[in-house]
Amino acid sequence: MVRSSLVFLAVLACACGTGGGGGGSATADATPDVAVDAASADTSAVDGKTGDATTTETVAEVAADAGAEVGDATAAEAVADVPVDAGAADAGDTAADGPKEVADVAPADVAPPDIAAIDTGMDAKTEVAAPKDGQCTAEVGCKNAMMCIAPGESIGCGMCMKVETSCDSDAACNPPDTICKPLKCACGGESTCQPGCKSTAECAEGFFCAPTGKCVEDVCKVTDPPGADKSCKPNFVCKNPANPHCFRKQCQASSECEGYCVKGLCYSAPGQCSYPPP
Repeated sequence: MVRSSLVFLAVLACACGTGGGGGGSATADATPDVAVDAASADTSAVDGKTGDATTTETVAEVAADAGAEVGDATAAEAVADVPVDAGAADAGDTAADGPKEVADVAPADVAPPDIAAIDTGMDAKTEVAAPKDGQCTAEVGCKNAMMCIAPGESIGCGMCMKVETSCDSDAACNPPDTICKPLKCACGGESTCQPGCKSTAECAEGFFCAPTGKCVEDVCKVTDPPGADKSCKPNFVCKNPANPHCFRKQCQASSECEGYCVKGLCYSAPGQCSYPPP
């Protein structure tokens, strides 16, 4: 009877030892997790991991892990983002776990700025500011019966002006001090003798002050293909092979411009909404 009891106790001790050995063989991550985040622990494995032991995951990192941008906090997007971690779940980090996405390193967008918080194939040029209230582009119209006035464009006149002395050529004036040019708001579209320009600063963008006292389009050489002549300013192209000059580039969308498309032409600034003159 005593012998049987001893055998039973020995078998029981053996069984308990075997169970304890099995529990001791389980191990935690042998290597610390690579990307320590900052908020709640990874429960959805958005960064390719099954669950970080450290409770750290920021909103920005969650968006980055999912492969999306969080939006333009400043007027800049990434040229190219570092690959998102594509490794398998953390059984112990390995070389297969790629680096996490990093912050944007250089501004590289085009007009208009990203409306959706994602990178697109359009991201290639310096990002421009979105039009503000009261401004207009090909994508943003005016409200309340207001009309869009392009940069440098005259708003027009409510009442026309009668012209007493008109001219039809510079010879009737005293060039280059005074030249014959159309008078704004003239009832019949007449021209009058008016002061000529003294410097290019007095001329509109894309024009220079010629010795004649007139503002003339910038001169260029190559006209084919359009845009081949880099001597023209941004938003201008070289045209008219017989007498090449720089003319404002035509457009249908702001993405075609170095700035904004306003009333079918490219400008560096958006247009302004205005009520018709009284």
